[in-house]
Amino acid sequence: MKRLVFSLFALFISLTSSAQSPVFEYTGRITPVARHETLHRAGSISDISPEFWHRMAVDAREYHKLRGLAQMNQALHFSLVSIKSTDAIYPNESYEKVIDYISVEISARYRGQTRTVKSNGRLLTESQQKTLQAADFGSNLQIKVLFRYKGENKHTDTGIHEALGVFTVIPPREAEYPGGYNQISQHFNEQVTYKRPEIFSTKKTPLATLRFVVDETGEVVEEAIIDASDDPKMDKLLLEAMKTMPKWRPARNAEGVKVRQEFSFSFPYNGGC
Repeated sequence: MKRLVFSLFALFISLTSSAQSPVFEYTGRITPVARHETLHRAGSISDISPEFWHRMAVDAREYHKLRGLAQMNQALHFSLVSIKSTDAIYPNESYEKVIDYISVEISARYRGQTRTVKSNGRLLTESQQKTLQAADFGSNLQIKVLFRYKGENKHTDTGIHEALGVFTVIPPREAEYPGGYNQISQHFNEQVTYKRPEIFSTKKTPLATLRFVVDETGEVVEEAIIDASDDPKMDKLLLEAMKTMPKWRPARNAEGVKVRQEFSFSFPYNGGC
């Protein structure tokens, strides 16, 4: 009887200890998406996402001013439905009625190489359209918009404001890891976390950014650590973890053809795509 009680107590301690141990948990991307089929139809920069302006980042003071003006415009010209909500998502038109575009700069990756194209307004140039349409699946679009509020003096530089955005390009059907997010987490925990538990116990946990490609056959290729941590042993384990991932179900384009898709995320997890 005493042996049974001791065994149960030991099991309880073991489970409690393991439950409290920090682990890596991948929960999917946190960046807004730009769907490939939408990019093919885009005629203006805000066409790339219904939430384009909601997702663009400006400094704190401009954020409140820009959102306030968009809110007023929404109330006057569209609907009063959600103007009391601080999380309300206003249509792109509500923002574009209160600003004038000065320039739009788009940076996109194509076959691993970054290309940057610029225009002088909201309408996309032919070069910008081709750049968006050719962007690698899974890569990030970097967008910079310079604008001024309507009514501001157009002959000075003091009224020019900057908005920045990052959107991840995704295919109609994304590549899938066997077993989903839970199994990705389990794989990296087995290959890295459990082998280096001390990385979670320090005051400053080392952070690395990983990138890899799932090719047309589902194989993981082009594994790389694009931002190394200050822990070489952890980085080595992360690289091995990427190389030992099982085959994925490959991504497919609008025609159903298997295509490559890029993935990147931080370890320990800080968002990814």
